[in-house]
Amino acid sequence: MATKVKWVVKPTDPKGNPHHWYATSAAEWRVGDNLETLLAYMKRQGYPFNVFRVSLPLDAEYRIEEYTPQVDADKLHFVGFWNIMGGLN
Repeated sequence: MATKVKWVVKPTDPKGNPHHWYATSAAEWRVGDNLETLLAYMKRQGYPFNVFRVSLPLDAEYRIEEYTPQVDADKLHFVGFWNIMGGLN
């Protein structure tokens, strides 16, 4: 029997630096400080999507190109790809 995972994530990393979540599909992108809420929203849209953790405050401004935040490489962390048929890979 599969176990349902509950994400428990603070809006800061272990060193106290702020971060937020960024999700993007072919239809739209969205940011948030609550990963569960962001995942639930994106799943309802019905498209596969990528999830990133951006090591910047939620109100940070940055460009988005090719569905990806344009920030320093050490500030962008790929979390996974949500496949409608198979979940988060």
